[in-house]
Amino acid sequence: MNRVITVKGKADLFVKPDLIVVSMDLESTDKEYKAALVKSDAAIAVLSSRLKKIGLDEEALRTVNYSIKTKYVNVKDNNNTYNRKFEGYSCFHELKLEFELDLVFLAEVLSAISDTKVNPEITVNFSIKDKEKVSDQLLILASRNAKKNADVLAKALDVRLGKLMN
Repeated sequence: MNRVITVKGKADLFVKPDLIVVSMDLESTDKEYKAALVKSDAAIAVLSSRLKKIGLDEEALRTVNYSIKTKYVNVKDNNNTYNRKFEGYSCFHELKLEFELDLVFLAEVLSAISDTKVNPEITVNFSIKDKEKVSDQLLILASRNAKKNADVLAKALDVRLGKLMN
């Protein structure tokens, strides 16, 4: 009969960020479908051009998500009934810009974006470039913790650990 001890390992790892990720949501709306697309393309062109002027590669600004929807608003009529009214076509761009951690350059990027008057919603996050390396380190630390937990349990139960089963 095999006797089994099941343990879990936990680990924490604190890593200094080395990457800045600027996310931008940009929406262009117009009554005409083609006009909404033209507005959207023009806004992206303005952003790209301005970011290129401060030294970012044209490929640095990437589209993460792109969608086009019809947009409606609820309007109350004289009978206090709400009706949907066609507002136009809404072109939504979710964009991402990543670059090395440099807070001075981040200020330059944000300033360049605000100078365009395109007014995207902006979110700034700090991240790490090599996520796989950090994940591997966490797995090693968690495995060591699990082994330590198994050793403590085996000692407390006065048994000897055998082969790792899974």
